[in-house]
Amino acid sequence: MEPLVERIPMPSNDRPLQPPHSPLPERPRSSLWATFVAIAFGLAMFLGLVALAGALGPIVIAIGGSLLVLIAIAVGHYFLWGYWLGDSIRREVEEEEAKKRDEE
Repeated sequence: MEPLVERIPMPSNDRPLQPPHSPLPERPRSSLWATFVAIAFGLAMFLGLVALAGALGPIVIAIGGSLLVLIAIAVGHYFLWGYWLGDSIRREVEEEEAKKRDEE
């Protein structure tokens, strides 16, 4: 009766076990055509983005200007109401506390 599994010969210890072929894949050949296509695609994308940026330029400037106006209003509001009125209210509170201390 023959065995169901064929015996695999074990390598001898005097030589290392090596794969039958090189483990490194072959290096693909570089192509000038692929480089040209990649450069052309990149240039087309760049020009398209520049065209979009040029068309959106006035909109970006308008939004930026609007934000600057809102920031200027906020800073003016802070100095007018926050700083000036805060100082005014602080003086009034100090005067009222001083009057309460004088009455006691």
